[in-house]
Amino acid sequence: NDHDLAHVLDIKQEERGRSLKQAERAFAAFPRLAWLASAYRHVHSGERQSLTAELVTRTGRAMAGPADMEMIVDRIGGGDAFAGGLISAILQEKPLQRSIEEALAASVLKHYLPGDFLLAGQGDIDAFIDGAPSDVQR
Repeated sequence: NDHDLAHVLDIKQEERGRSLKQAERAFAAFPRLAWLASAYRHVHSGERQSLTAELVTRTGRAMAGPADMEMIVDRIGGGDAFAGGLISAILQEKPLQRSIEEALAASVLKHYLPGDFLLAGQGDIDAFIDGAPSDVQR
């Protein structure tokens, strides 16, 4: 995330923030760096939160969310699910926007499952992104 990136790049507190300028600094410092991705959490209460996500490359930027979450079961593993969703989409060479949407969807879905790993497949992620009804699907 931006906080960790600021530490790695030794960016002073007053210069920190979510900005493309910070991403540009990272790409300049690390010539082989291809993607920077972050999920941003807004906590309304313990059970009500929202997530947004950002993916920056050397040639583009995509954002997803906010995704509002209520009655959260377990947020442990949400970051791993985000990373896994993003890696999967990148390996499948999906467009930038779709990649960040899948990462965000994976993280959100994980919040509704106990344990530290996501038990959802590509169909679940696609349904979430496509706004499938929350009614029982048979």
